[in-house]
Amino acid sequence: MSEYQWGVLGGGQMGYAIIAGAINAGVLEGKNVIVGDPFRTKEKREKWLKLGATCLTKNEEVITQSKYLLLSVKPQMMKEVKDVLANMKSDQTVVSVVAGCSIEKLNETCGHAKVVRVMLNQACLIGHGAAVLCPDKDVPKCDFEMIEEMFKATNGTVDIVLERSMDAFTALSGSGIAFVYQFLEALSDGGVHAGLSRELSKKVAVQTVLGAAKMCEETGKHPGELKDNVTSPSGTTIAGIRALEKAGFRSAAIEAVIAATERCKELS
Repeated sequence: MSEYQWGVLGGGQMGYAIIAGAINAGVLEGKNVIVGDPFRTKEKREKWLKLGATCLTKNEEVITQSKYLLLSVKPQMMKEVKDVLANMKSDQTVVSVVAGCSIEKLNETCGHAKVVRVMLNQACLIGHGAAVLCPDKDVPKCDFEMIEEMFKATNGTVDIVLERSMDAFTALSGSGIAFVYQFLEALSDGGVHAGLSRELSKKVAVQTVLGAAKMCEETGKHPGELKDNVTSPSGTTIAGIRALEKAGFRSAAIEAVIAATERCKELS
């Protein structure tokens, strides 16, 4: 029997966001988590210890003591953990959030373990992430339901998808949240240029994006329709929209998602 319910390989931001989110939601206890990472900074180790997790630098020990293994290393680091993953047993399950790493590749890498691919974004840390799950065919229903429950507790939306959709989701949501941050930063900068203080501009920009997202979610209306509802003839909004269109705003957003999707495929 495994000593720890969850092991984590890769204690960076995404691995921490998932586990911390689950602990904050009350579906996982820190004492049942063991983390493998080089822990090159004291701060990184301490934030895991504050969750109640056990921290190790030897990946082999993490794998042998875990029932479920959260694989959250960077795609480029997979070759460095390949040898230790090869020793996994049939009673273990790997939950991978590694971008571009297919179920086929995971099966080749993770010994006899069962595998589930998951993609999500950073907002899972505060319970407002978006996630998709793709289990391999041999994952027991009871194990998958437990994994699904954990991600439902830390995300605003969780869907089960076919594997062919994973790269697009990674680009749209996993990378897309960074695109939204960039937009927020630019919107706030615009407010500062227009005469608002930095503090007020940031606060208003954040609330504006939150409000727009909530309007889309709660009304069910198309974003274009909601945009039209606040766009008066010869008004300020259409003047701003014209400037965005002139700068290629929508095209830039589309191209960002396409570029991120293509990069996912390159990593696979």
